[in-house]
Amino acid sequence: MPLVSPAAERLAVFECQERLERDWPRTLVTYQQEFPTGQLRNREIQLVDTAGREQPGQVWHIKKHADGSIASARISFLTELAKGTSYRFELFTGKTGAVLHPPTASTRDEVTTLDNGIVALRLPKMGEFKLDPPLAM
Repeated sequence: MPLVSPAAERLAVFECQERLERDWPRTLVTYQQEFPTGQLRNREIQLVDTAGREQPGQVWHIKKHADGSIASARISFLTELAKGTSYRFELFTGKTGAVLHPPTASTRDEVTTLDNGIVALRLPKMGEFKLDPPLAM
């Protein structure tokens, strides 16, 4: 049973068919997607696989139209492709999906934070790092 609301609008389809007779392990794929003016105003989307299950993904490199709607973005997600098979993912508008947050980096109190809106990584400031003696190249 699909998780997509009947009111959701399909924004894009991402498909790939394996033709080289080999297995492709789980890897990150990225698609560039353009959106017409006004099509994507809210910042909520949903990436769905062929079974209708929502899949995690990241939307980045967001550009906007003059009216503030999203003009283009890169959509990245993990997938795999077994020999002789194909995949299909669909991108929909939807409040249950991932919120479009471009990744950010900030520094506060000697801590750098990398945040994509779903997961944040906090890295403490480290002193100068030296290898003594230096590693041979």
